[in-house]
Amino acid sequence: MNSEWDEVENEFAVREQWGALRTSIAAMRRLVEMIKPDPRFHDLQPSVSLGSLVFRRGAKRSVWVSWDDAGTYTVSLVAPGLEFLETTPATEASILDVLLEYLEKAPVGEP
Repeated sequence: MNSEWDEVENEFAVREQWGALRTSIAAMRRLVEMIKPDPRFHDLQPSVSLGSLVFRRGAKRSVWVSWDDAGTYTVSLVAPGLEFLETTPATEASILDVLLEYLEKAPVGEP
């Protein structure tokens, strides 16, 4: 799992150079630092899409987390073909709980 998180960090380092994404990247890095030590997230398969984090647990559906200009995270359940099924805003205080809730909607091995 460390290599996946290393790849996420490398992607963020490249994207951080794009001035418009600096705030989003900083928020995503804070989220990564909250997730990495938490055993509830040990089986995540993280990746980066622009300034967002994408999480999978082997399922076709994924959970996307982005940061908006209002200072909140947006958590989305996404089906194949980038069909956004459901979206919920989350604060830094609630992001881990919302993320867990959404990951349960895309269970391991779910078609």
